[in-house]
Amino acid sequence: MRWVVLGMVLNEEIYCETSLKSIYDFADSIYIVSGANKYAYWANPYGLSSDRTSEIIKDFPDPENKLHYYEMGWIPSKRELRNAALRTAEYKED
Repeated sequence: MRWVVLGMVLNEEIYCETSLKSIYDFADSIYIVSGANKYAYWANPYGLSSDRTSEIIKDFPDPENKLHYYEMGWIPSKRELRNAALRTAEYKED
């Protein structure tokens, strides 16, 4: 069985490193998407985090190359961001 972790982030610099450390060892793949909808007034002009979230994720040590990070930008709804996260995950047979 494979463990695939999907995450959606926006301005999560306080939690993202700790969260990644807590799941890295048991997850086979980690897919993180960043994006905002029209109600997220704290996003930058591109619909992405306005804090250091993306830098923390990009600089996270990933020796096994299992962390995948995608910046989606503005999206119509959280549901569509979740669906985009699901689409990024690769299907692999065990």
